[in-house]
Amino acid sequence: MENLSESQSPILNPIMDYLKEKEPTNYAYMISGEWGSGKTYFLKNTLIAKMREWQYRPIYITLSGINDLNVLKELMLSRINIKAQSTHTLMDEEIELLRNVAGEQDLELRLNIPKNIVFCFDDFERIDPSFFEEALGFINSYIEHSQTKTIIVCDENRLSSNLNEKNPILAKKYSLIKEKYIRFTVEYRPNLCDILNSYPILKLDEEEKTLVKLVFDRGRCQNLRTLQYLLTSIDKILRDISRVVEILVVEDKYVSKLRRLVLFYTTFFAIEFKRGLYPFELLQKLQIPKRILSLEEQGIELDLEGDLSNEFPLQDENRPKKEEVYLVKLQKQYFENNNESFEPFDSIANYLKSGYFNVEAFQGEIDRIVLSLKRKEGTKEDSILKIINNFYSLSDDEYQDKIEEILLAVDEGEFSLGTYLQIYSQLLVLESYQIEGVVVDEDVSMRFKEAMKKSVESLKVVYDSSFLEHYTSLWQKNKSVQYRKYHALLDYAETLNKGIKEAVLASQNTVVVKKLYKLLKMVMPKCWMQNL
Repeated sequence: MENLSESQSPILNPIMDYLKEKEPTNYAYMISGEWGSGKTYFLKNTLIAKMREWQYRPIYITLSGINDLNVLKELMLSRINIKAQSTHTLMDEEIELLRNVAGEQDLELRLNIPKNIVFCFDDFERIDPSFFEEALGFINSYIEHSQTKTIIVCDENRLSSNLNEKNPILAKKYSLIKEKYIRFTVEYRPNLCDILNSYPILKLDEEEKTLVKLVFDRGRCQNLRTLQYLLTSIDKILRDISRVVEILVVEDKYVSKLRRLVLFYTTFFAIEFKRGLYPFELLQKLQIPKRILSLEEQGIELDLEGDLSNEFPLQDENRPKKEEVYLVKLQKQYFENNNESFEPFDSIANYLKSGYFNVEAFQGEIDRIVLSLKRKEGTKEDSILKIINNFYSLSDDEYQDKIEEILLAVDEGEFSLGTYLQIYSQLLVLESYQIEGVVVDEDVSMRFKEAMKKSVESLKVVYDSSFLEHYTSLWQKNKSVQYRKYHALLDYAETLNKGIKEAVLASQNTVVVKKLYKLLKMVMPKCWMQNL
């Protein structure tokens, strides 16, 4: 059983044991899986291929559309085709025998069914409920009398739903009927990771693949047709997002976040849209705790009074209650205990529905999200102060990286004078605690002075009238080396602060002089102005 995926081994191994059982078996084996999960593909391309390797003759029969016992009998006999290598077979003779035999109960005993035959019945859930028990009883006659190995493939959930809907009495007996004829049931679940890894053109990193699988798991979806639909859609959307972030000049640090938002929503919407239970307008009413944009930031007003679908007709008095039930269900499925951020994209929803992708609308959505992320993130100054205020939560290994990050940010010369002093003060505190690798030497002090000067020259700071009152208290008077270092930088900062005040006053005086000169020019004789 080499080279089997994780989803195949739990099915192939017990089936091999079942087929190779030396003692006569009087039961069938069921493989159950969601529609579109790939169980038929698995049966035809993996399981049947393995049966042939094991010297068995699998007989594949789809039960879709069969509702007559004679048709089923003819199919089974014709597919056995005992003398398949000759130009003349026993098929016609067997069918004729079938039609004319007086006692049908001894039919199985009169047919020569090879011991290596394995019946593989697919689409069992598509049998008409009125024919279900009769068909299963006939198949079981081969299982019991000829010990013919039998595999039944179906979506058991749909089978139960069909029986409940069309034959409630039979539905109540289903578990007893199944127990009589089918001993083991194995669930077929496709390995989404294997499929994502094998998809030829999709460029997702491992974290993004994990996200897609997480959304499929939360949506309880194993439908490979939905996955295929999603992958072809994602491929185009991700190519367009690359162009959009280039046009908008989006910083690299936001690109990964944007891709995850797009992947989450596209996967979520693809699953629910293909499922067909929730109209788009209803999905938009989800109250997501971790939405990036507020309604105001989205710049849209949701029309919640339109015709949602046949599921929610306007005249239905229970419509609000139904909507609430569906929304609560979705909320729990996808977003309860989920730390992943979420943002709807109208452009993506419309693309998944119509095949038309409005890139301009998509660009507008990306632009709004980036602006919102920047607002929530704050300025670089806010970010650095946040690191400073959380220094004591860092591990020893993190100190050096964070200090270097802070010093590089200081070098850019974009902070206020007070922020430089707060950062410098915190570094001195760490130095006083003799934290390994934290040394505030002359070179570090010079970096702060040059950064302060750069901020002033580039007009990044304004005059602070209460400067000394705010920043003298950071280090109370003592005899420590750190106190002297801090106040040396504080004195330098105060000198710059005074310089800003003088520059402002000089600028104001210049403006006043210019305005006075203009006024005098208007009211005084021209000859007087020439002497000024």
